[in-house]
Amino acid sequence: MEGQRSEAVRVLHVDDDDRILELVATRLEREFDRLDVATTTTVDDAIDALESGVDCIVTDYRMPGDDGLALLKRIRIADPHVPVIFFTGHGSEEIAADAITAGVTDYLEKGGDASTIALLGNRVLSLVDRRRAEEAAREADRRVREVYERINEAFVGLGPDWEVAYVNEHAADLLSVDADDVVGEETWVALPALDGEFRTHVEASRADQEPVTFEFEHPEEDRWFDVAAYPSEDGVSVFLADVTDEHAAKEAVTTLSRELDTARSQFRELRSRLARPPRQF
Repeated sequence: MEGQRSEAVRVLHVDDDDRILELVATRLEREFDRLDVATTTTVDDAIDALESGVDCIVTDYRMPGDDGLALLKRIRIADPHVPVIFFTGHGSEEIAADAITAGVTDYLEKGGDASTIALLGNRVLSLVDRRRAEEAAREADRRVREVYERINEAFVGLGPDWEVAYVNEHAADLLSVDADDVVGEETWVALPALDGEFRTHVEASRADQEPVTFEFEHPEEDRWFDVAAYPSEDGVSVFLADVTDEHAAKEAVTTLSRELDTARSQFRELRSRLARPPRQF
């Protein structure tokens, strides 16, 4: 996080007053060494600058031609997430409402004094750092999901409040669910088949913080799963494998073994009878 916060922040300031642009840019760059401020007086130049890479846009509301609201709408078409701050002396509830509807990120009263510049600079850094953190989190989540989808086994991630945090494609097929329908929902409600013996094992595993393996029979289908659960402070990672055929084979072997034991017992009894001398009358 410290490395992220030390990165330069590219700011575009849009205003029709060159004096304000020069004053704000000079003071922002002097007070905040991370800020690199570019300026423009036209909406079209602002859109061109956005395409070349800008971390935050600060704009006046009232300017000749297209105003700040028109610029904001064009920005949101080009980039729905870049922070946009209205820095204007023209404030009203109606303007603020329109700006919020159009997707403005923040709204500050224009000024060149030290306190206003400090507020503006801190707000820019806060908004940009938050956006970068969100983007980093989304990228990390994307990479984790890629890893989960590469796993050849069925995988279910259970969150800290027993919500379904993740279901990969193999698990969705195995449990006959749509991942989009169950992720974020309480596990025992979204996946009722797991609310029983499965739940008992994984809750005990998390309470003891010890991995556990067990076989689990689907209560609504004639299917058996081999389960391995790995707990952490944030939830439980669960791997499942359909072992219905293997379970049926084991059951068949067990049944055959019992039948053989019975046959052997009957054979021994018969041989014992045949070995006895005939009774004398």
